[in-house]
Amino acid sequence: MPSSPCRFGLGTPAGVPGPILDQLNQAARQVLAGPDVVAAIEKQGALPSPTSRAEFAELVRKENARWRKIVEDIHFAKLQ
Repeated sequence: MPSSPCRFGLGTPAGVPGPILDQLNQAARQVLAGPDVVAAIEKQGALPSPTSRAEFAELVRKENARWRKIVEDIHFAKLQ
């Protein structure tokens, strides 16, 4: 059975300008590279793996497609 890692990301309201999103991404990547943060994340059995905005968007797109197929394959019905 393939693994399904837990992922965390930052979100913003729609319409935030790209340069602001780039600044947020850069700041998050700086924080995630800090030795104390890395140690805290690794202590929980995880690995920090910061990505670019485009990489994370592609990851989310692929995961959504993967899980959509699983839901469709098992004929999961939407609860009313």
